[in-house]
Amino acid sequence: MEVPESQLNNVAFETTGSTTTVTTEATVTEMEITVEKNVVVEGENLSKPSFTLNNAGKSELTLANDFTLRATIDTEGGKNKVNFTGGEAKSTKVNGDAGKEIITISEDTQLTGKSVMNLGANKDKVIIDGIINRLTIDNGNDTVKDKIEISSLDNIQKKLKVKNFGEEDRLIIEGDAFRYQDLEDKDLREPLKDLGIIVTLAEIN
Repeated sequence: MEVPESQLNNVAFETTGSTTTVTTEATVTEMEITVEKNVVVEGENLSKPSFTLNNAGKSELTLANDFTLRATIDTEGGKNKVNFTGGEAKSTKVNGDAGKEIITISEDTQLTGKSVMNLGANKDKVIIDGIINRLTIDNGNDTVKDKIEISSLDNIQKKLKVKNFGEEDRLIIEGDAFRYQDLEDKDLREPLKDLGIIVTLAEIN
C-alpha cells in the first residue's frame, strides 16, 4: 500500500486474518493499494485512489467509506469482488481483465458523476441495488455470459449504457430477464431507452 507521506497520519491499517481494514480520516489523496485477499476501506474521503486486485485466486475490495472521488480499480485475473457499500462514489472506473468479476452497488450507496465499468473477458456480473447517475458498462468482446441485474428501475437516476451486449449475456430488470435475441427487437430497446437504459448489441460474426 502506498500513501503520500504527508497524509500518513490520516490513514490507519488493521489486518485480521485475511482481511485488511483501511480507515481514513479527513481526505486522503492518491492512495495506491494492491489487493491480494480482502481489503475494506472505511472512514471519510478518498480522492483519486487506485486499487489493483492481482491475486490469481480470490480478491475482494469493499469501499465502505463516506465519499470516493475518481477511483480507478484494476482487476488482473482470478475471481474478484468489488463492493460499493454505504457511501458515495463519484466518477469511478473499473477495468476488468481475464478474471471473473462480481461488482455490487449496495442499496445504501450512490454512484454519482460518470462511472465506467469495463468488464473484460470471462463471466462477469454487475448487481445494481443502489442509485446510479450515469454508468457505462462494457460487457467486453467475448462469448461468455455476463449478467447485469437491476433490482429497481428507480435506481437509474439518469442513464445506464450497456455496450457489447452479446448472445450469452443477460440484462435482468426487476426480475425480468432480457437476452440478445429479445433486444434485437427495436420495439423493445426503445421503451428501455425511455427508461434510461441504452443497450448496444455486440456484433456477432
